[in-house]
Amino acid sequence: MLPYETVGHAEMVKRLVPDLIKSISWMFINAGARKPEDVQGDLEKLSIYLSRLIQDAFKSIGKPNEAMVADRTTQFFLTELPNILSQLNSDIQAAYDGDPALNNERIAEIIAYPGYTAILSHRIAHTLHARGVPLIPRFLSEHTHSQTGIDIHPGAQIGKHFFIDHGTGVVIGETTEIGDNVRIYQGVTLGAHSPVDKQGIPRRGEKRHPTIKEGVIIYANATIIGGNTVIGANSTIGEGVSLSKSIPPNSIATQDKSSLNIRPRES
Repeated sequence: MLPYETVGHAEMVKRLVPDLIKSISWMFINAGARKPEDVQGDLEKLSIYLSRLIQDAFKSIGKPNEAMVADRTTQFFLTELPNILSQLNSDIQAAYDGDPALNNERIAEIIAYPGYTAILSHRIAHTLHARGVPLIPRFLSEHTHSQTGIDIHPGAQIGKHFFIDHGTGVVIGETTEIGDNVRIYQGVTLGAHSPVDKQGIPRRGEKRHPTIKEGVIIYANATIIGGNTVIGANSTIGEGVSLSKSIPPNSIATQDKSSLNIRPRES
């Protein structure tokens, strides 16, 4: 059993993680209306907040003396923040490009979309996950999952101009790789085919989830599994399709009750 102090730090991190999403979202939405000195003040507050949060995360796994690591990680995150916000702006453009229901008031309307929250949270979580920060990335993804119904592991690699429409039931696993300009719909699973050892125990450190190349569209309730599965660029996966093998670029995959059909996209 974990010591009480360790559990207490974990609960603190879990409780404060939603504020991290809200703070960065607020900074993004209001960036154009803020004075430079106000933006600098926001960044200083974020720096203090995030450093303390990271320290608590390390304390939760029994490492109480990681203040310097927390400070370095925070500074790295702040240098990456413009890139995160640039990616988010590209993601919002993808939503506008991919959903005719969106009108010209992009920012005002898009923040109501669950996909916006899920992608923002993931871009934050993935940056921290890549730096080896414990607990916070997973709490970010699980909090967002509970709020949106979209489950993205912090380890998943997602390119720019990414759009999740509707979103409920989407699952994107840890070793998934997604290229630029990809759009997916509700109920899509990018799942694992987990290799096991002789004792039947899943082997760690291997790619288990698919690779989705640039320009792919995956419609509702499609399932794509396996670390060796590659969906070629500019392909379309129809609704309800189940795939565990690669398909070439510029393909269309559909499925009826008895068979899977893959054909070239018409030029």
